[in-house]
Amino acid sequence: MKYFVIFLLFFSSLLAEISQKEILLKEANRFSLRRDYEKAISIYLDLLEEYSEDPEIAENLIENYLLTAQLDKAEKLLKDKKELFAQKDYAKMNITLFLAKSEIKQARKLSNEFLAENPGNLNDYKIFASLFERYRQHEHAIEILKKARIVAADEFLYTHELANNYYQINDYSNSIREYLKHVIKNSAYKNFVQNRIKLILQEDSSQIITVKEFADTNENNLIKEIFAASLGEIGDVDSALEVYDLLDHDKLYNFADNLNKSGDFENALKAFSRYKEKVDSPELIAEAEIKIAQIYWQQKNYSQVKEILMSIYDSEEIKQKNYRFKTKVNRICREMLADLAIIEKQWDKVESYLQEAQQFSYNQNEKMELEYRIIHYQIMNQDYSSASGQLKDLLQNQDPGSDIYKKGFYYHYLLSVFTDNNQSDSLLAEILINLPENEFVNDAIQISLILSELNTADREVFLEAFRNRQLFDYLKAVELLENIYKSSGNEQILLLAAEWSLQSGDLDKTLNIVNTEFKDEDYSQYALLLTIKIESAEQDSLFKAEEFLSNYPKSVFSPAFRKILTEK
Repeated sequence: MKYFVIFLLFFSSLLAEISQKEILLKEANRFSLRRDYEKAISIYLDLLEEYSEDPEIAENLIENYLLTAQLDKAEKLLKDKKELFAQKDYAKMNITLFLAKSEIKQARKLSNEFLAENPGNLNDYKIFASLFERYRQHEHAIEILKKARIVAADEFLYTHELANNYYQINDYSNSIREYLKHVIKNSAYKNFVQNRIKLILQEDSSQIITVKEFADTNENNLIKEIFAASLGEIGDVDSALEVYDLLDHDKLYNFADNLNKSGDFENALKAFSRYKEKVDSPELIAEAEIKIAQIYWQQKNYSQVKEILMSIYDSEEIKQKNYRFKTKVNRICREMLADLAIIEKQWDKVESYLQEAQQFSYNQNEKMELEYRIIHYQIMNQDYSSASGQLKDLLQNQDPGSDIYKKGFYYHYLLSVFTDNNQSDSLLAEILINLPENEFVNDAIQISLILSELNTADREVFLEAFRNRQLFDYLKAVELLENIYKSSGNEQILLLAAEWSLQSGDLDKTLNIVNTEFKDEDYSQYALLLTIKIESAEQDSLFKAEEFLSNYPKSVFSPAFRKILTEK
């Protein structure tokens, strides 16, 4: 029993010592990760004094010396503790030291000698190559990785690493080949590789030849998809569509959708039309037609929008029960027709289209969202009695904690503002509490702030402008805001007019507004931002953005100006 107690005490003491050591090592490592290297070095020095034969402590201390360019200390410690290290670890640290001292030849010599003596472990090639990458010696990193391929007799070994190194030295042809080889074995990297090739093509569009040559000799569909997307990136959409014809139709749909999102409406129309030709399912054709109608809407080609939507609306096939839950086109079609009826001032059709849309809702939640659209339209159309009654009916059986119930605060707020019943302040508070991340918050705050600064007459004009904007009559809405500015000199109102004019697509009108000389510095800066957004393709506007960042680096608008510059 006595010996057991002695053993237990000794073992407990040993565990405590190990625990303390591990705690200090973790603490030093945390300092290194935070780049607080001096504190890390201080801990490692204390540890090394107590554990002088511990190779991990010595190696970590050397690493921190190298990170802080204390090369003499690193070299001395490496020499003094040489016997502690395994051959590979010693070679790694020596190579790193040579590279840090810009003694590249010695680093390469030592690397070559070690790998020649120890050719069997393929991972060593990757480790040693990474040392040279760290010091931008990409050519030698490539040389090491290619030797590994020879040893392994595997042309797909380290494709990602080679591709990155070739990319760093602008050897785009080899970089593209290696990236594409990597995708063949690692399909999850398709999007990454596609984006990297996009960057390369932005630098050198002639590299499309490299992509084509690789795709022509490979049957992998991911490679063909990357080639097709790359053709689209350089603007050769017709050739891209020919390649997409060889792939599944959903790839072409995604391509068309990306063109649409990028604002390339003409080519998006071409791609969606090609997609319609490839598919034979009625719901897929109708979904493409909806996308085409939405593009025409962006172009304000409302006659084409109406023609397409009425074709879908009149289709008996797409309304059949077997398509009801396979596609949303019936609902979306009627929602768009309701908006089109507002633009055409066919007021009697708006609610009926929205009510029909409800019949094609997937669930009760969608149906109630459409109910809110009807209520919103009624408020904007000054049918406050109907809106109030319908809102009451909608909310009476709703759980007060549900999203549908909480949205009701916004519509109660609109009714309060437009009927001037003095409840808007308390309802605004409810919106802030219940809908903190909803877009309604910004609308409600903006309305409240503007109304608080206007006299009674201008308040009525502003609400009339807001109604017109919600009913897509931007021209009338902007005109009313300009009238308020003329009578009040309120620059916030003028900037709002510029925003609405920009939303309507009237760029000339927007530029005319923002060219006003604003007295408030923040408003002046925002006006300049809008100007540059419109004229960002012109070199002069980019110069204005650079000049702004030079003069106002800490402005609240600086991130937006930087974004414009980085996108060009």
